[in-house]
Amino acid sequence: GIALTSNGYSHFVVNWDNETGVDYNVRFRQQGTASWSTFTDFSGIISLNKTPCSFYEVQVQSVCDGVPGPWSSSLTVPTLGCGDDHCYAYGNSFDNWIERVALANLSNPSGNGYGHSDFTPQSASLQKGQSYTITLDPDESTNATANLVYWRVWADFNGDADFNDAGEQIVSKTSGVTAPTTANFTVPAAALTGQVRMRVAMSTEGYPTPCQVNGRSDVEDYSLNLSAPAPTLTVTPNSLTFQATGGTQGINITANNSWSISIPAGSQSWLSASPGTGSGSSSQIICQPNPSPQGRSATIVVNSSGINR
Repeated sequence: GIALTSNGYSHFVVNWDNETGVDYNVRFRQQGTASWSTFTDFSGIISLNKTPCSFYEVQVQSVCDGVPGPWSSSLTVPTLGCGDDHCYAYGNSFDNWIERVALANLSNPSGNGYGHSDFTPQSASLQKGQSYTITLDPDESTNATANLVYWRVWADFNGDADFNDAGEQIVSKTSGVTAPTTANFTVPAAALTGQVRMRVAMSTEGYPTPCQVNGRSDVEDYSLNLSAPAPTLTVTPNSLTFQATGGTQGINITANNSWSISIPAGSQSWLSASPGTGSGSSSQIICQPNPSPQGRSATIVVNSSGINR
């Protein structure tokens, strides 16, 4: 019998029981259309560049001693991709394809996805404002003739379901047809916190575009989990010394989040900070004159996102 082996956004693989000495023809069409695409002398079929979120009819015909028999009843084959909020992108990757993608904690030896693979359940965890290296590994069939592949990678950093915004194309380069290549990029500090889409595309016919369909290309979609960077806080100097006449001295603050300065309640009559909160790089500590011959001291605490200095 005829059976669906696998399917994706833009391809399906169909096989059937092959008998010795019998040849087979196969035909398919998109459901609702009249014209069939027919192929002779096949033992199974991998059909590419299909329309996502569609249905196709597939029929098989046996040929014995050169005499074709009747066509089988139709096997209805669905393609995937219904409900995807990003544009479709796919191609023909019979001869050249994306073999592996690696980024941070993600490493996926995917192999040939026949033009498009939905790997969005797999994700790389990245921090906003940080730089990363992505590794892209191509491969080819024994029939391939290309000697160069063109890579592009996009990340939907603002989560608006497209790859058109400034800074969302993060890789554009060429490589050999079987040698891994690497590229560096930085996640914008203003990127959305949460999960966004990353699209990897490779073509032998020039640089692909993010919504390109057909052509000699392969596309893989992944997820990125973007998080705020771990909080950092440094304060210098570690201590301040004032004369009895008082005065003002500055402290330097380096933090990637806002900060606040706490002064003990018992010292607030003679010690203050300006500003006491902020996101800048400095503050002034103001000490009032000391009317007493005895020294006085206080512990000032700078806090930022739970870090105290």
